[in-house]
Amino acid sequence: MPLQHTNKVDLSKRFVTEGLLAGVCLMLLLVWVEHLGLFLFGAGMQHWVTTFSLPLWLLPGLAGLLLGLLVYAAREANRIRGGHARLAGFLLHMHKHLDAEGPFAQRMQHVLQDLCAQSKSIECARAILISRTEFSVVANRQKPYAQEPDAAGCGEAAWSVVSVSGGDGTDVRDEKHSACCESLWAYLSTEEAAAGQILVTGVCQSYSANPTQTLPHGHCFIPLLSHGVVEGALAMETEAHVQLHAVTREVLGMLGAALGGELAQERLRQQMHRLAHFDLLTGLLNRTQLLERLQQAFVATQSSRQWGAALLLDLDHFNPINDLYGYAAGDFFLRSMGQRFGVGLRKRDTVARYGGDEFVIVLEDLGLTQEAALRAVERVVQKLRLLASDLVKLPGGDASVSVSMGIALFPTPDQAGAEEILRQADIALHRSKESGRDGVSIFTAAMATDLRRRRAYDQPLRGALARNEFSLAMQAKCNAQGRIQGAEVLLRWEHPGLGPVAPDIFIPLAEESGAILEIGEWVLRQSCILLAQTAHLSQQYALSVNVSPRQLRQPGFASIVRNILEETGAPAPRLTLEVTEGQFLSRIDNVVQVLEEVRALGVRISIDDFGTGYSCLFYLQKLPLDELKIDRSFVQSAPKDANHAVLIDAILSITSQLGLDVVAEGVETRAQLEFLAARGCTRFQGFYFGQPQPVLEFLTALHSHNGDRQHETEMGLLAFRPLRADKADVRRQ
Repeated sequence: MPLQHTNKVDLSKRFVTEGLLAGVCLMLLLVWVEHLGLFLFGAGMQHWVTTFSLPLWLLPGLAGLLLGLLVYAAREANRIRGGHARLAGFLLHMHKHLDAEGPFAQRMQHVLQDLCAQSKSIECARAILISRTEFSVVANRQKPYAQEPDAAGCGEAAWSVVSVSGGDGTDVRDEKHSACCESLWAYLSTEEAAAGQILVTGVCQSYSANPTQTLPHGHCFIPLLSHGVVEGALAMETEAHVQLHAVTREVLGMLGAALGGELAQERLRQQMHRLAHFDLLTGLLNRTQLLERLQQAFVATQSSRQWGAALLLDLDHFNPINDLYGYAAGDFFLRSMGQRFGVGLRKRDTVARYGGDEFVIVLEDLGLTQEAALRAVERVVQKLRLLASDLVKLPGGDASVSVSMGIALFPTPDQAGAEEILRQADIALHRSKESGRDGVSIFTAAMATDLRRRRAYDQPLRGALARNEFSLAMQAKCNAQGRIQGAEVLLRWEHPGLGPVAPDIFIPLAEESGAILEIGEWVLRQSCILLAQTAHLSQQYALSVNVSPRQLRQPGFASIVRNILEETGAPAPRLTLEVTEGQFLSRIDNVVQVLEEVRALGVRISIDDFGTGYSCLFYLQKLPLDELKIDRSFVQSAPKDANHAVLIDAILSITSQLGLDVVAEGVETRAQLEFLAARGCTRFQGFYFGQPQPVLEFLTALHSHNGDRQHETEMGLLAFRPLRADKADVRRQ
């Protein structure tokens, strides 16, 4: 038998017992022969019996011992051959389970059950298998340990899975097996396991039908290898000491190699499944699996008549976390957000990572009416916003974000499937971001119409600069007395067929397409030409030019500004570049470096729309600023809103201490002007002082308004010649 439970004491007792029994049988046979001889031959036999009596009586004992040894050896050889044959047959039978259908853990369970079922030859009371494929199987033979195997009918005993976890989703644990499992896990990390050596242990305490009963057990630990890599280990528990024959070790090694190869293939299948269906960073469903789940939900709603919803979530201001704490902390933050978004959702709901810092939640069975669905979505949205706002503990500190959401309800007549639903949710998300972030928008048909209208300008925008369709407009910056002290340069686009196009339509399109780089450089060059060609006028004024985020991130932006100043001869101190708060949220160190290089040229830097974005005193301290523009939303409500009034007072106080100039945007009434002037604001911009005007009209109004001589005004008008796009390209070369 492969696993022998017979020690030396048992062997001696068995040898003596069987030998003496054979000797007694021979002595009785000789006595019977002696009496038969005396009866047949009489006195002639008497002399022979007297001479050979002692050797004849000793011969049975010796012959009995020899016969007993031969019988014992023959029986043990037969047991060993039978055990090897059964184990070899088990190896052949094992592949039937491995090739069967069903969860992998269940197939491994059947293999271990068959292994334990060889009770009469293997004497395996329990088998435990653990592997790197994140599941473990324990099969136990159900029988009273106090009874002998044959008496208990072990060959017909029932089998059960004591512990199966991982592979098929079940998680049933038996604490009575924890000690053995811990020993098996420890064995996996040993050099013996890596070398493929089978480990045999002695007596240990283990599972018993009677918790108070202690029985000796032995363990055989078999490493499961595949190409030299330990894929797992198999423990076979017996009810006595363990002895392994050389042939048995070879067969068990074959068993370990077969199971190791199967575990390696399963691990590879699991890895491929994770790569195909799950996001590697968060463990959530990836985009491919999301589309499949959403399509299933969409089809289900059409038959159940229940409403569903797709929520597209975007983490606001996530990039500063990467900048401040590092990318490892950013990855941890994303994982934490993914786990939070799954809290409180129903089992049939789906959470997936859509890409970057975007997540998608699919809600099903929200109600039979759209109103009920909206109420259900509102409850989920409130819960998600609370979860996202909680601080996440990072290695360098705590961080939190807000969430912008776009929601698309389904099914609707204009939806064809999952792709269309996500497109609608994305449109709604963009509307949320345009509204100032940390908002929620539900898709409507009007949003799609607006998007199509915007996209209609996409193609004409690409050639607008070459066709000289852009022009500049100026909006005055005045003091409290209304005297013009400068202006902001604004871009206007008039298409021959589409007519005037609003900046809030074509500027975002230019940002998305990258055309803003060429357009922005053209605006900057035109503004510098205007400054250079009007430098002889007695009235000196400054011009402010808006710089887009893509321009600021453009490699060599400071060199571009320097080249334009040198080519046009514009005075750098009279040029101000306006940047928005949102441009500081991504790679702030790079932004600071670029602004410092530009400021070193003598150009002034202004922060635009202060108060609407991620306003932070850190930016005012770190950024190289000369000017701050208070957003119009504060200016227009400050006279009536006490909270906004307090904020404006704080902004004016801080900027005064930092030595920054302040411009109040959006001044439209005299009440607003007087309110701001009373608090120390000295420069203003808004419709109260005039609408934006074309350049030539603005120059005329400038000198007329400020009382300059007429001939100087005419000279200024004649001096400005807008540079056409084709000439600008030549100059850049």
